[in-house]
Order: sequence, then C-alpha cells, then structure tokens
Amino acid sequence: MTGKPPISNRGGRRRLTRVFAIFGVILAIWLLMGLLRADLLARGYFTRIHDGQTVTNVETQLSPAIPPFWSVSIGGDVIQPGQTSPVYRSYMNVWVEPITGWVILMGAG
Repeated sequence: MTGKPPISNRGGRRRLTRVFAIFGVILAIWLLMGLLRADLLARGYFTRIHDGQTVTNVETQLSPAIPPFWSVSIGGDVIQPGQTSPVYRSYMNVWVEPITGWVILMGAG
C-alpha cells in the first residue's frame, strides 16, 4: 500500500447531475413561457401590422423553433375601413422570443 486514498469520481458525477438539472429547469421555463406567451405576442404583432383594419377569425399554429424562439404561423380575415365583410385573408410566419417579447417576421402574404 502506498498510503494514497482511493480515487473517487463522486464530485464529477455530482457536477454533471447539477448541470443536467439546471438544463432541465431552463428547458422547462422556456417551454412554459413559450406556451403561455408566444401565441399572445404573435397575435398582438399581427393586429399591430394591420393597423386601422379589423382582423377576424385569427388562427395560430405554434411550434418550438431554435431556442429561445418559437415559430408561429398566423392567419386571419382582414376587413378594411368602410367595408362590412372580409376583403382578404392575411398570413404571417413569425418567430417569437417569449421572455423578451421579440417578434421577427419570417414571411407574410
């Protein structure tokens, strides 16, 4: 015997477990914030873009994109001022960062 204590890797395992736990908490917060806010932020942006016009029958489709962004496809019927029925249907694809509220327009038609 050389008198040296046995080598233990417990500290490395604990550190790795802590890193995975922190990653899991961050992922859960991102998913929760995205589910709660991404749709609302996209609808607000869609309404602001159609300023002065009435937007009805708004439909959204939400999916995770590259973190921290969520991809939202949004569409709705647009009623122009002075009209009584929808004139056209507007579509947009936006990426939303739900914590800061950033919205990036990826395409519209």
